[in-house]
Amino acid sequence: MKVRIALTEWQYNLDTDRVDHLNAAPDGKELRALAVAEMQANIQHASFCWQAGKSMVGCFRVKVTIPCTAPTYDWLFNGPTGYRAHYYSSENEGEAFNQLLVGGLVSLLLPFPRWQEFDQSIDRLGERSLRGPWSKLGFDDAAFSDTPPRQLLARRWISRSGGCDLRGLRAPRPVAPHLQFYGTWILRATRECQLDASKADRPCDIWSRGYA
Repeated sequence: MKVRIALTEWQYNLDTDRVDHLNAAPDGKELRALAVAEMQANIQHASFCWQAGKSMVGCFRVKVTIPCTAPTYDWLFNGPTGYRAHYYSSENEGEAFNQLLVGGLVSLLLPFPRWQEFDQSIDRLGERSLRGPWSKLGFDDAAFSDTPPRQLLARRWISRSGGCDLRGLRAPRPVAPHLQFYGTWILRATRECQLDASKADRPCDIWSRGYA
C-alpha cells in the first residue's frame, strides 16, 4: 500500500489548515492501522442491522456503522493516501484497500458478544455477508450531499465531470463522522453470496469519477 497521489494531481479548494492536514496523511498501511484502532476503540458504540434488498429480492445483507474521528475520516475519504485515493490509483489498489478495512472490522466483530448474539439471531449469516467478495466500506450519501461542491480537485475526476457538480469532487467532513460497512448480499433461500448487478461497475466508477 504505497499509494500517494501527487499533490499536482490531487488538489483542494479548502482552507489552508485543512489542506495541510490532508497533505500530511500517513501512508496507506499506517492509515489502515489507524482506522482499525479507532474501530476497536469505538466497538462498544457500533450498530448493526440486517437489511432486506429492494431490487435484490429475497436477499439480505449486514450493515455495520461505527464512529470515527473527524481527522481520520478526512484522511480516509479525502486524503492522497486514503480510500478514494487508492481507487484513483487503480481499481485493484482500491479493492485491495477496501478488503483490508473490511477484514479489520471482521476481526474486531467476531469476538464481540453483542455481535455474536446478533449473528446467531440471523442464523450466522452476518459473518458470511461480511466475508463475502462484494463487502465494502460505503460512502455516506448524506455527508456527501451536505458538502459544498468542488472541494477535492482530482485531475481525472475534474476532466470527467464535464463541468457538472459531481459528488466525487466533494470532500465531506461531518461533525459526527462514522464509517458504514455493507456486507455482500446473501440469498436467504440458498445462503449463497449474490452480486448486485447495479454495483458491478463500482470499482470503475470510483476510479473514473470518485464516487459510486
